[in-house]
Parts: sequence; C-alpha cells; structure tokens
Amino acid sequence: MGAEAEAPATEYFIIRPKKIRLIDILSLLILRKSLTSYKFVESSGTAKDGLRADWVTALTLLIMKVLDKIKVPLKWTGIVVEFIFNLFALNGGIRIIWRIITGKLVIPKRDSADFRSMIALIDGRQDLYKNNSLLHYFPLMEPQGGFDDINLFDITAMAAKIAYENPAYIENTVTNHWKMHFVGFYDCWNKFLEEKTTQAFIFCNKAEDADLIVLSFRGTELFNAQDWSTDVDLSTLLAGKLGLLHLGFLKAIGLQNETNFILGFPKEIEMDADKPFAYYILRQELRNLLAKHKNAEIIVTGHSLGGALSAVFPALLSYHNQNDILNSMHSVMNYGQPRVTTDSY
Repeated sequence: MGAEAEAPATEYFIIRPKKIRLIDILSLLILRKSLTSYKFVESSGTAKDGLRADWVTALTLLIMKVLDKIKVPLKWTGIVVEFIFNLFALNGGIRIIWRIITGKLVIPKRDSADFRSMIALIDGRQDLYKNNSLLHYFPLMEPQGGFDDINLFDITAMAAKIAYENPAYIENTVTNHWKMHFVGFYDCWNKFLEEKTTQAFIFCNKAEDADLIVLSFRGTELFNAQDWSTDVDLSTLLAGKLGLLHLGFLKAIGLQNETNFILGFPKEIEMDADKPFAYYILRQELRNLLAKHKNAEIIVTGHSLGGALSAVFPALLSYHNQNDILNSMHSVMNYGQPRVTTDSY
C-alpha cells in the first residue's frame, strides 16, 4: 500500500496567532500548563497533551503575535526603504544631486531588471565563479555530476540568492550573466493566507538537450512578516511515514486541508490558472522539461524558508510515487534551512 493509504486520518497541532493574548503568554511562563489547554491552540484527539511551555515557547508565541500585528507597516517600510536605496544606487549615490539638476534622474521600478531587493543591495554579485576560483582547488567539496564545467555549489548558492529578486532581474541574471536558459518564474498561492506567498524559478543549463535543471525556492523576505511567522510557527501535521511536518511550510507549498494530510495533498488537483499551488505547478513544469530534455538531472535548492520548501518538495514527490521525476533527481542542496520535521508534539 502507498503512503496515502497508510497516513492517519487526522493528527494535527495548530497555533492561531490572532487568538494569542498577552495574558496567555504570561500564563505559560507562570503556570506551565499544556499548550493544548489554551484557546489559541487547535489539536486532534490523538495529539499529545503533555507539551508544556517554557520561556522559548512563550517568546516564540510573542514573536508570532507581534508579527501578525506589524505585517502591513513592515511591508510598506520595505517598499519605502528599498525604493530609497535603489534610487541612490541607480543614480550613482551622491551624484543623484547632479542628476536631479540635469533632469536625468532615474526612478526605480520594482519590476525592472535593475531593481534590487535588500539582499542584492547588500550582495550585488550576479556572476558565477570563474574556473580559477579557490573553490576549484578543493575537489572534495565538489559534488559529483557530469555538468560540463559547472560548479554545483556556485550555481545553487547563487540560484538561492537571486530567488529573492523580481522575475526580470532573475531572467536577466540567468540569461545574460550565466548564459543559461531561463524557464520561468512562479508566484504561487497560499490557500490559508489567501495571498501569493511562495515564489520559485526554474532554469536549465542549455535551451536544447539540457543535462541540468535547477529549481530554486525563494526564502524569507526581510520585510515580509508572514514569511517570518511561517518560520517560527510551532504548528505541525502528521504526514504518515513522512512524520510530523511543519504546517507553515506545507501551507506555503500547496496544502489544501490543514487538519488532514491525505485531503491536504491529493495526488491530482484542479487549479485556478491565476492561483497556482507551488507543489503542483512546479511538479508539472519539471515533468514537461524532462519530456523535452531526456537525460537531464534535477537539482532543487533554496535558502532559509526556500531551503525548507526545497526539502519538502521531493518528500511530497515520494509520497505520491512520482518516480518519473524522482529518478531524475540529482540532489537537494540547501543553505540555512530550518528544520521541517519534529519527533513529537
């Protein structure tokens, strides 16, 4: 029998940030009661009642509560800050005064190839390491794979980094700096937040007869409170042999039912074209690419939240027995990945 048939019907532990009160947090610190006794927690009958809070749990709940309150102002702060930094960067820093006087001021556009997030403003590298990079003098660090002259650490680290940028920036980097084939950028829907909160992109090392396909997930954005809340969320859902999985990560990648894993990830699903779910749309894109590039191997990567999603993605492929994709999977190479499973409630 497959994993779908073996998974328990329900076993979940869900924290509702909007229901957390300050008095609850104080109570956790003083009384140390079971978390399941509080109204901000929803759990199944099979979930254990013995999880008692400590100061770390209380701090985590406080952070979740604060993040829920500041998500709108934090978002607008990010928009303003990134606009100002890009305004100076695109106009030569202090030379912006001369550009204003001469009427040559460049106004940043968030969807343009030269607009950078705070990540790229801090680290503006777009090129891959050249062959004389010091990394090439440490052969034991290089993963095995016959991908011409590609250093897999270079390509995955850079792919995880530029995943934070807008689609035009990513396409320009892949096409003009790496001289590879950009396949697509995917802005995916979170059913529970009712927003497009998950982003990823795919590229190949060649447009024809490619032997490398890379899928990179975007990580935690600096000014996105929902991303940060997803990272610190303590909610879990039992996924059969996959174990207790981080519920926030499952929601981000396309979960349909937060209390039942079987219903949460049916093997096939109908999607609104304007609201694609990450797992399903990316799975289909990889299948299409493998049909075109018969000998290609797939690498999945990401940083932070993106690393968590890139770990969950192949696990779901295995859950659904998607061997046509799994057999072409070379590796998962993540950076700064948070834990996606837990041993117990």
